[in-house]
Amino acid sequence: MQTLLQDLRYALRALRKHPAFTAVALVTLALGIGANTAIFSVVHTVLLRPLPFREPERLVQIWESRARTGWNRASFTHANFWDVREMNRTFEDIGAFLWTNMNLTGFEYPEQLSVGRVSAGFFRVLGVQPVLGRTLLPDESDPGAENRVVLLGNELWRTRFGADSAIVGTSLTLNGESYTVVGVLPAGRPWLNYRDIFVPFVRIPEANRVSFELYVIGRVAPGVSLEAAHADLESVAARLAERYPDANTGMGITMAPASDWVASDELRRSLWVLFGAVGFLLMIACVNLANLLMAKATARGRETAVRTAAAHGVAAARSHRRGPRPTAGAGRATHRASRRSGRHPEAGGGRHQSLGARLHAGRRRPGRGDRRAAAGAPGPAL
Repeated sequence: MQTLLQDLRYALRALRKHPAFTAVALVTLALGIGANTAIFSVVHTVLLRPLPFREPERLVQIWESRARTGWNRASFTHANFWDVREMNRTFEDIGAFLWTNMNLTGFEYPEQLSVGRVSAGFFRVLGVQPVLGRTLLPDESDPGAENRVVLLGNELWRTRFGADSAIVGTSLTLNGESYTVVGVLPAGRPWLNYRDIFVPFVRIPEANRVSFELYVIGRVAPGVSLEAAHADLESVAARLAERYPDANTGMGITMAPASDWVASDELRRSLWVLFGAVGFLLMIACVNLANLLMAKATARGRETAVRTAAAHGVAAARSHRRGPRPTAGAGRATHRASRRSGRHPEAGGGRHQSLGARLHAGRRRPGRGDRRAAAGAPGPAL
């Protein structure tokens, strides 16, 4: 930990010492990391995060197709939708919707609202639970039923009605007719956050098979594969083409995961290409930063060499100071041993003096006569 703190302090000092280098490095990293963070947020929201519905893997989009016209993904006609809903054997439920507008009056100023007209099973297919009240009842799309009911989108409920928790049961005037508020939908859901309000559309027995205007979604029954569900729909389409040859000749049915509603195949490919591009940008930023660091290290080559030499010199000096001490200790020990053995010159036997004794004798302090001789004065007369 101490080494880490020292390195951190050194790094901060180096950054303060070279502000230009610091600024370039920070801008390079900010561009690379910022671009990747922004694009990854979009990729995660659009491509990676599952739809916010119950068991989203069972949700599919369904289209009509026409071989004679080359249509592969066409909206449903009203009559074909109700027939497919009743004749299939592999779906838990199928719902439909279309977009329109209605005028809200009865307030200080009128307002045009975007409206989703939906079948009664639409919210059951999505598995949506309202914030307040309820969704549509199964019979509220039947002819003659009491179907002047409305569900509020979450944003309209908050902005236009101040998130009034007592809104359920009140009446709104839409296109000059009274509708009863029966519920408030949750926020942030695909299909639900595109419109201000939702009202049921009524099944028309004599509906034609040439007006393609319904968007259809379905929930596959548990335990049924998507391939089996598609085969079932193709079987239904073949029977409808045989039953109504004038309108449904060459009719087929295609389907795809509901997540394609959020992002088409083209958008998905574009996002993945863009994500790869910004990843490459981050790699370039890292390479540029590495080059800056190498250039900075090269410029500090002399300083690094001096620091290395200084560190080696300090280590050598410490080693030299420690080196002579064992030798001196060994000499003193030898001198003490020679005195105990009686071979010291003062104890006689000068011819057999040990090396330690001789060294000691050589280091004796000079006497008075020695000092006079060194000074050039005559010694005492013999």
